[in-house]
Amino acid sequence: MTLWTVSPPAVSSEAEEKPVQDTVSLTAADQTWQVCVPLPIAALDFAAPHGYVGEVPLGCRVAVPWRGGEIRVGLVVGAGSSVGRHRLREALALLDSPEAPWVAPGTARGLTAWAAEAHLPPGLVWDDLLCTGWEPAHRHEVRAVPGADLSPYGETLPDTDWSRADLYPPALLDAAREQGLLDDRFLPDPPQVNRVVARDLNDVPPAARTQVVVTAQPWEAADPALCTPPHWEAVTGEGALTAKQQQAHDWLRAHGPQPSLGAWASGAKVGLPVVRKVADLSWARETPRAVPPLAAWTWLHEHGPVASPAAWASAAGVRPAEVRRLMEGGAADYTFTPVPPPAAWAWLREHGPAETVSAWATGAGVSPSVAAGLLAKGWAAQVQVPAPPPKLPAAPLWAGPPLDELTALAADGMTVQTSWDQNITAADSLVVPKGTKNKAEAMKFIALATSAKAQAEMAAETGYAPINLDSPALMDPEVRATLPDQQAATQVNADMTYWAANRDAIGERRVCSDPCHLS
Repeated sequence: MTLWTVSPPAVSSEAEEKPVQDTVSLTAADQTWQVCVPLPIAALDFAAPHGYVGEVPLGCRVAVPWRGGEIRVGLVVGAGSSVGRHRLREALALLDSPEAPWVAPGTARGLTAWAAEAHLPPGLVWDDLLCTGWEPAHRHEVRAVPGADLSPYGETLPDTDWSRADLYPPALLDAAREQGLLDDRFLPDPPQVNRVVARDLNDVPPAARTQVVVTAQPWEAADPALCTPPHWEAVTGEGALTAKQQQAHDWLRAHGPQPSLGAWASGAKVGLPVVRKVADLSWARETPRAVPPLAAWTWLHEHGPVASPAAWASAAGVRPAEVRRLMEGGAADYTFTPVPPPAAWAWLREHGPAETVSAWATGAGVSPSVAAGLLAKGWAAQVQVPAPPPKLPAAPLWAGPPLDELTALAADGMTVQTSWDQNITAADSLVVPKGTKNKAEAMKFIALATSAKAQAEMAAETGYAPINLDSPALMDPEVRATLPDQQAATQVNADMTYWAANRDAIGERRVCSDPCHLS
């Protein structure tokens, strides 16, 4: 059982034509609310949203169904009548927390009662007073109640999963809602701003965080034509050899296997047909022979990887054809290797998000084109995040209230600070009028009020600086440091002599020049 009590302000006899219940005892299931919408009409009764538990949320905004399936935002201004509750439409959702209503409950009660007394439609009064906030930033989603069949209402209606309400005809949604077959929810949809954020390293596209390079492969695994090419060696054959042929055979036996017939002929100083005839007579044969890695492969193995075959050939001092032969033979190949994360990405990871690409470039110390290139490659992404609250402007304040309230807020952790730049001093006086009958008592009061202890207590309570020079020693040093007389670096001292002489004249001149004071 929830008990809700209203004590409305007194109204005239004319306004008593519509009595107001000052005490309503309702269960959550029976609760009804009076809701004002921004139209020149009276407050309307709605049943509380399904499942709502709590007191009537005075001053809170609520989403209510309207004609033609439209959704309106209204203001809860009181408890409705429980009579005929079964005939009322249910409010869809409460948009404000009852602990933080949009309008103070006392204001909601008082202004609604005043509108009734003035015979004014409360919806019109509230719309004129508040002007904005009737369309809060919420995302409206709907779904069919589990087990409900919405097919009789049409083909384009939601299923049991939440989906955006604006995807469906409002009138059809309202028809299903009125039969209790539809659930509604309103999710906060705060203003969004674009920001540039660094992607997680694993989310950066592989093409951006790796590069293709030429890397040496194991020499033993290369094509046998490279690592064990055939060599010609001398053997005992059949048939007679000519003198030239015998010279070639003897040279080959003495100098070992040769990689080609040309090398053999050149070494033996005979013609190529001579060594070919020796081979044809089976006095020489080709045998696979392991060879040491080529110089180009050795350079790549020691200094690689390299960005391209051309870079390899240039750095190793060999012809591109030799590099191409090594790659075709499997002694080298293209591989992927991780790219060290760019310094600009690391900066954004640590200091981001950045408001813009230019702000990122400036903070990371790179050109905007470099930052834009990293964004295009996927090192960063532009995302929408909730907009930060607007910065509150600086406002001139007197020392003491409300300045001491700001000091208290800062002590509670709120991000608020006092700027003492160009603070202006002023002076006040305690005066005993001439001829007073209680001069002795007045002087005693002044003596007490300006004593060290009284001034220290006054300063601690109000935030004003003490005038007694002995007061600071009696105060908490932390409190003392927040007082105006400790902020003298840029202090501006008002000329009290000038103001004593000219204050009245300046006051009269101001009154005469103010249109509000002209009759």
